[in-house]
Amino acid sequence: MSYNEEETKLFLITPKLQQLDWVRSDRISMEYFITVGKVLVQGEGYERGKSKKADYLLKYNNIPIAIIEAKDESHTPADGIQQAKEYAELLDIPFAYSTNGHGIEEFDYSTNKQRTLYNFPSPTELWNRFQKIKNLTSNLEKLFESPYCIDGEKEPRYYQDVAIRISLEAIDAGRNRLLLNLATGTGKTFIAFQICWKLKTCGRAKRILFLADRTVLSEQAYNAFEPFGNARDYINEGDAPTAREMYFSIYQALYAEKDGKRIFQHYPKDFFDLIVIDEAHRSGFGTWMDILNHFSSAIHLGMTATPKESENINTYKYFGNPGNNYQADYVYPMSRGIEDGFLANFVLHRYKLDTEKGIVLEKVIEEGAKVEIPEGVEVREQYGAKEYEMSITLPERTEVMCNKLAEILQQTGEMDKTIVFCVTMDHANEVMKHLQNYFSYLGYSNYAVRIVSEEPSAISLLRTFQDQSTDTPVIATTVDLLSTGFDAPSVKNIVFMKYVNSPLVFKQIVGRGSRISEERGKKFFRIIDFTNATRLIDNWITGDPDVEKDRFGANVLCGYVSNKQTGEPINRARITAQLTPNQQRNGVTDSRGYFKIIELPDGFINITISAYHYYTKVATQKTVVQCQKAFDFELVPKREATPPIKVTGLNILFEEETIFEVEVTGERLTLKEYIDYTKQKVIESYESVEQLRQQWADREKRKTVVEQLQKDGINTEILATAKQQPEADELDLLSNIAFDKEIHTRQERAEALKNLQQQFINSFNDEQKNILLNLLLCYEFKGVDEFYKPAAFNSILGTNGMTKAEKQFGGMENLLGAMKELQQRLYTK
Repeated sequence: MSYNEEETKLFLITPKLQQLDWVRSDRISMEYFITVGKVLVQGEGYERGKSKKADYLLKYNNIPIAIIEAKDESHTPADGIQQAKEYAELLDIPFAYSTNGHGIEEFDYSTNKQRTLYNFPSPTELWNRFQKIKNLTSNLEKLFESPYCIDGEKEPRYYQDVAIRISLEAIDAGRNRLLLNLATGTGKTFIAFQICWKLKTCGRAKRILFLADRTVLSEQAYNAFEPFGNARDYINEGDAPTAREMYFSIYQALYAEKDGKRIFQHYPKDFFDLIVIDEAHRSGFGTWMDILNHFSSAIHLGMTATPKESENINTYKYFGNPGNNYQADYVYPMSRGIEDGFLANFVLHRYKLDTEKGIVLEKVIEEGAKVEIPEGVEVREQYGAKEYEMSITLPERTEVMCNKLAEILQQTGEMDKTIVFCVTMDHANEVMKHLQNYFSYLGYSNYAVRIVSEEPSAISLLRTFQDQSTDTPVIATTVDLLSTGFDAPSVKNIVFMKYVNSPLVFKQIVGRGSRISEERGKKFFRIIDFTNATRLIDNWITGDPDVEKDRFGANVLCGYVSNKQTGEPINRARITAQLTPNQQRNGVTDSRGYFKIIELPDGFINITISAYHYYTKVATQKTVVQCQKAFDFELVPKREATPPIKVTGLNILFEEETIFEVEVTGERLTLKEYIDYTKQKVIESYESVEQLRQQWADREKRKTVVEQLQKDGINTEILATAKQQPEADELDLLSNIAFDKEIHTRQERAEALKNLQQQFINSFNDEQKNILLNLLLCYEFKGVDEFYKPAAFNSILGTNGMTKAEKQFGGMENLLGAMKELQQRLYTK
């Protein structure tokens, strides 16, 4: 008799490793979990998919170096090599082994060759090979061996460990610009902290700067770096402290002036050894570049959550690996995070309104709408949907979207944290008002709030909204303040009421919901889309689009932007240089109105200059070498902003409602596809509706039916949603889908039993009859499973209700017999 897998490990594989001195706590981890299993959404619930775990992880000096996949004796030694290779690739480990306890197969990633062995290499032998492959210097070995700062937290996840090791390898190899691209919610700040900790404790970085573009992000990082203790300090506007070792700042503070110089210029060029740039995809090449160029001798570690696209290609050109076409040094996308189970999965609701093709004013007036045109506004015949809330407002459209959102929240969770992305601050205010009023019956004065940059209490509101220990605010309406950076794991709903064209912005917004919250029990989130923003979801899920080949050059464009009427410089004017239809360079003016855009091609380029309350200017300008000439650009200030046209009295309807929420064997299905899938599975298992009914009516056989449905990923709650029959009996839903039978509600079945089975009901005494009729009432509300739940009996007879019912029926056997017959008669043909 051959050993099974566990016996093979116990009696054959582990002893072999023990003989070679591998079986020490610092050299081996058995049953090493790599992933935790994808969250599979099932109606309002979820279950975990299968996790990935290695049978053996071999380490040397705390460094993972090999994976072993075990198979039982009935398999060949090579049967597990593919799985071992998959795990080795995930963990960035060069050696993968498969064994049945006798023969051993090795795959060596340094040669890409597989060979058969009769024994495992010894720790020293494998370590020597690892050192050669990694070109391991004594400095890098010291960095690798240096322990993580765990401080009561869990060990780094596999991808975090890989990102840290890859970064340390690049730094040791002399690279001083690195980029890590990890999806929102995967712990970029934790990774940055561990890199800083290792470099600091090993003496490779004496002083470190963590640079962000918003105060809230800087504060989050400061708190995350708490183990640095008193070594931390802030660099604020007007202040240039030098006594600490770990500094946190925002680039606006470093670019502020003090004594005729920028704050960053008060520091020696070699003051910092390492600079971490958070949210590097937004760095731009304006004031950031001046700061980074000043500290050019430091290691610049960029952290981003967005892949290489035309919008942020300059970030990759600066930080990315030049030996790999300026790609990030390590990439862990959101799709991978969802697949591994470290990020929340999502349910997608799409709603299409009948106003999405735009409106013609003359036509809506004919239909009875009222049009209010502010004084001085030039009226056009037609307005497109992307102009809603800007040039023209449709209050009924906002109301319809808010009512639909409220309906979803009432079905899925009225207290689920929700962010609604709106077009303007006024639009955000209207949405907030609608939702606050709709849910006023809950008794919260701050159920819905507006969080926009112009709100005086925006930061305070944001922090309260983020706090997982607080129930309110529940809904935050915003324009773009909440689109990136901030940490709010409990956010359950991301709502698009604004149009989004940028895949980068879309991914940033959706990332707000991707975090798992153990504290709140949140494992998945909803994307509720009223503007077809989720048309951009395909590349986000399946991969990233190719980026047009770079057209970088050595030329620059420098200039000043001023007010045409007063001559005053315009601060924070935005300059966009269009290199190709899909490629741009961006710059921002400083307080002098000055800007500089680098790495431009030689020749003429089109540029767009825009600023708040100024008319946008478009020009064609020739680039120059090393700012030999600065150009002047004047913007004309706008007149007092006029309110948009207002159209009321429209009857706005939903043309289409689609919910994508079901995953079966790793596939995401639309509800229609899910219904077809259910039909196929039911017909495969049951030849007729009568066979299905007979098994469903029997308590024991029904358990088997339900188990098979669960195994196939069929959830009757989802079917009820798809068929718009929330009160339908589960059997009737399945019968309708598979055999085209009429759907009956639970109430109809209960009434039919009471009317047609009176002889059965009257065969019991009054106390027994009361119990059975009340069980039927429980069934009407929640289904046939209620018959056997103690809670149902407690609701009928009070505490210990089932024990009391047992006495009423003269024993448990009699009670169960009555309930069994009740179920059978409920499903009488």
